[in-house]
Amino acid sequence: MFGEVDGKVNDPSNDDVATHQMSAPPARGPTRPPPTLFTLALLVPASMLGTLTRIGITNLFTFSGTPLAPPIIWAQIIGCAVFGGALQNKEYFEAVVLRLDHHPTAVGLQLGSALYTALTSGYCGSVTTFSTWILDDYLAWANYDGAARTGGKSFLAGVGQTFVTLAMSAASLRVGMKLAEEGEPFCMARLVDFLPASLRVQSSSSTASPASIVEPGPGIAHAVDDADDLADFSNRKKNTEPFAGHHVLYVLTSLFAIGLLLMTSLLTAFYSPTRSISVALALSPPGAMLRWFLSRFNGKQLRSSGSRGGWPYGTFAANMMGISIVAASYTALHASRSADAASTLPYSRVTCDVIYDGLETGLAGALSTISTFIAELYTLGAGLKTRRAAIFYAFASWGFGMVACVLFIAVPLAALHRVDRCSAYSRP
Repeated sequence: MFGEVDGKVNDPSNDDVATHQMSAPPARGPTRPPPTLFTLALLVPASMLGTLTRIGITNLFTFSGTPLAPPIIWAQIIGCAVFGGALQNKEYFEAVVLRLDHHPTAVGLQLGSALYTALTSGYCGSVTTFSTWILDDYLAWANYDGAARTGGKSFLAGVGQTFVTLAMSAASLRVGMKLAEEGEPFCMARLVDFLPASLRVQSSSSTASPASIVEPGPGIAHAVDDADDLADFSNRKKNTEPFAGHHVLYVLTSLFAIGLLLMTSLLTAFYSPTRSISVALALSPPGAMLRWFLSRFNGKQLRSSGSRGGWPYGTFAANMMGISIVAASYTALHASRSADAASTLPYSRVTCDVIYDGLETGLAGALSTISTFIAELYTLGAGLKTRRAAIFYAFASWGFGMVACVLFIAVPLAALHRVDRCSAYSRP
């Protein structure tokens, strides 16, 4: 089948391999992950923008006769859809590497990974909120507003609230993934082509394993072996030069994040017309940062013989902390020793803004998330062996959230009286 030339087998597949080796792109140099400080700095503007998006969407759909209540569902839908698109294009993000030196062995920064974290954990995680969803579910069950309905109707209201939010969030995640998949050849591929030369895109083969990223290819190894000591010194010098440029990027990003925090803090303290928004923006980055740190526990096995080693413990803890803050804030705004609203001392505008907008909307809203929660359910449910874990994770998250509401709302209000201390400022 194959002929022989000069005593060697003329295998067409060998020609293909040779052609591939000749046309293959040069090996990329080593890459380094983004530092923690750089990632935290990116989370600041991303979480602020996500919180601002959630506030804007909620206010936009708050009107009499709204077809989908509560309006926060629209924010959950949009946040989950964007998260789904980012999740589908995760490989494109991870392939973006910032190289400030065109030398083949120059050290590159995995900038795409940091941007992916800012988009998913920072922006989408702050647009969606687990704590507000659970609070709305509990209030639908409890019927504190005294709506004219029986206990059975309140039960249906709570079930409907739960089902609609979960169903719409899961569907939005899938829609975002599908749209990203269909638009991938037209959008992401063209976007990568327009990237500047400093943003080198790693090939799929170079990102497959750490060894292929760190170790240079055969051609480079041969060149290094043949180079003299002066050339080796020059190459080592070029390898260290990009770190100075990377440090400039770290410093500028950190200064930008600090400037945003200072600006929102000053607006909160000295400009009352925008305090309800600025205090939420000022407290959203700590919530997003804490959730990102807790995400390190996702998938870890806490017990040597545990059957739920792949559980997202970090997200679960962040959501439980978020609903605890929201429930305690709700009680602080509505609990009174006197049943007469006229004899109850109302809170000041500053107190109401800090508790409701700062703690509930800002801190707890960014600390808890539905987008990551839905994505984790989708990931766990995709495996045959983890579907039971996905179901248990969903019921445990919802159930423990309800328990937190009972402990922080139902128990105190059973001993006290429910009076709106911020009614003069149109607080819920």
